[in-house]
Amino acid sequence: MPGCLTPEDKQRIEEEERRRLAEEAYRAEVRGRLAASQPKRIGPWTVTGLLLLVAFGVYALLELTRQPANPPASQAVEKAKAAPSVRNPPPTVAIDNPKNHLTSDVK
Repeated sequence: MPGCLTPEDKQRIEEEERRRLAEEAYRAEVRGRLAASQPKRIGPWTVTGLLLLVAFGVYALLELTRQPANPPASQAVEKAKAAPSVRNPPPTVAIDNPKNHLTSDVK
């Protein structure tokens, strides 16, 4: 009969199957060790983000060192002197008086 195996053939096939499973397990173990030993790669977005963060930090430090937190009193006085003055009408002029308004009528 072509479909019947002898006990020796069955034993040989089982032994080959055990070896094949052992090889697959060994290969999986080696792949795991190789993956764990390889360094992690840093992506381009990570590098870009870090560079932007450093640039912002340098900019912030430069701004903090460039402008003093409390300006000297002399600068405050100069700014107060440079403030625009408000012009009020003289107290003798009534604001609601129609005679004080400019008219285009010439008599």
